[in-house]
Amino acid sequence: MHTCSIEAITEHKNNCFNINTFIEFLLKQGIIVKTNTKARGNLGIYFKNRIDISKNAKNEKRISILAHEYAHKIHYDLENGSIKDGGHLEILFNTDQTQQIKNELFNVTCLIDPTALFEDFYKRKNQIFQQIMELENTIRQEYPDFKRSNLFEAAKRYFKVHKTPAQYLLKYSRIKIISPVFKKEEYYSINNIEKDFPELPCSIIAYIKLKGLEFFKNLRIN
Repeated sequence: MHTCSIEAITEHKNNCFNINTFIEFLLKQGIIVKTNTKARGNLGIYFKNRIDISKNAKNEKRISILAHEYAHKIHYDLENGSIKDGGHLEILFNTDQTQQIKNELFNVTCLIDPTALFEDFYKRKNQIFQQIMELENTIRQEYPDFKRSNLFEAAKRYFKVHKTPAQYLLKYSRIKIISPVFKKEEYYSINNIEKDFPELPCSIIAYIKLKGLEFFKNLRIN
């Protein structure tokens, strides 16, 4: 009769499934996996068929982070718009009791992590929404037909004529510019845009700030 210890079983499971086999599984599905990035300030993030795991993530958490981001990938495949608005539980569960499921998920999260209260999160998102509305009004004072969902042609024309590092703030909240000759480093931030680029029209400044806020408005609860 053969006996097998719990330790041996655990070791066997670990040998069969680990971070490398999980990554191999994802790669076979055509998903790009990066494990040495900053993951845009998160432990992990999924975007454009790619999963990034922060190089600062602890080894014992990497599998769970990968699984979490893989779940987002599946959700995005089922509901394309979920990457912007967080999605809807109706897509994942074949039931009309999704509000009850949502409440239970919140309760479980709070049980596991009592500090994970959502009031501050939603309060901040509402504040961001109000700021976006104010910035839209500022832009419409000069461009009445401005729509956030459309490309802002005025900004495109401005940056085509005026070559300035400020254009990179449309994509990044902070940037570092290195001079190709003297290797001088200059740092710019959306928070200091009026001070760093006083020549920018108010409408362009408002548009850059708006694009930055849109990213935070779409943040999900991880």
